[in-house]
Amino acid sequence: MKKNIWAFSDYTPQLTTPYEFLIKYALQLKEDTNGIIEGDVVEVIQQDKEEVVFALYLVVPELRNYSYRLIEVIQSNAFTPYPVNMKLYGAATQNVVEVNNVSEQNFEKELKDFITSPLTKLILTSLKTHLEIKKEYE
Repeated sequence: MKKNIWAFSDYTPQLTTPYEFLIKYALQLKEDTNGIIEGDVVEVIQQDKEEVVFALYLVVPELRNYSYRLIEVIQSNAFTPYPVNMKLYGAATQNVVEVNNVSEQNFEKELKDFITSPLTKLILTSLKTHLEIKKEYE
């Protein structure tokens, strides 16, 4: 009998990964904004730092697919999804909000705090205003 040296174990992790949470909220964004703003999640593996970075972008299709990096989740180990570091990007570099060593138990709460923050509301409002100005002059 031939032995399969690449056999995977039957173990399946029961936790929800940061990527899954970001996808969930990216999809919800389109629904909550009536399709004006969409979410896009991009994954970048930085092998030199042994990090995986997930970025949630706001995308406005009617503004030539303008995209704005809103949230970054940095997974410091490619094989274990938690803990992570999180960043919420404002319009200026001094407006970056950082939360470090976020556990699995606290991740969704921290993500919701970022999404519902006054800074995020300001960015969403600004994008909507830009779109309205564009439509006014078309």
